[in-house]
Amino acid sequence: MNDVPVPDPYCEAPFYSSSVTEVISLSVPIEEGIRKYPFYAEIRSIYRPVDHKPWTEVEKYVSFLLQEWKQEKGKLAALYQERKRAEASPFMVKQLANLISALWWANEKPVPSAKPSILSKESERLHIKPFNIEDRLAFVFEAPDHHASFVQLKEMFDELEKRFKVSLLKTKKSN
Repeated sequence: MNDVPVPDPYCEAPFYSSSVTEVISLSVPIEEGIRKYPFYAEIRSIYRPVDHKPWTEVEKYVSFLLQEWKQEKGKLAALYQERKRAEASPFMVKQLANLISALWWANEKPVPSAKPSILSKESERLHIKPFNIEDRLAFVFEAPDHHASFVQLKEMFDELEKRFKVSLLKTKKSN
C-alpha cells in the first residue's frame, strides 16, 4: 500500500480537490512527504498508525517547517512584487498547510482536519499560538493567493516561531 487516497478530514480545498480522488504516496521519506503533500504526517499516521509522528518530536519537526517557510517566503515575496498572484497560489496553499501543521505540532498534537471550521474551533484549545489565530486563519483561507494573506501568513509564522522558542526554553529550564 504505497499510494493511498487522502482521507476525508484532510481532503479539503484549497489543499486538495474534493471533486477528484486525491492520492499521495506513503513510500517517500517523512521529510520529503511533508515537503510535498499538505498534512502528510497526519495522513500517513492514519494508514500506518505505528509509524513516525512529528508531533511527538516537536523541536525537530516544527523547526523543519519553520525552515521550509524561511526558504519559500523570499520566493513568495518576489512573486507578489511582480504581481504574479496565480503563480504564488500553490506556494501559499502549501505554506498555509505548513503553518497549520507547525501550530498543532508545537502543541504536541496532530492536525485534526483541514476543514476551516474544525481548525478554528480546535485552535481555541492550543496553548502555543499567534494572537487571534482563529480570525487570521479564516482571513487567509478566504483568499490564500492575495498579497494581504501573504502578509498575514508571514506575521503568523513570525509570532509562532517566537512563542515556540519561548516554550522550548521554558521546557529546557524545567528539565
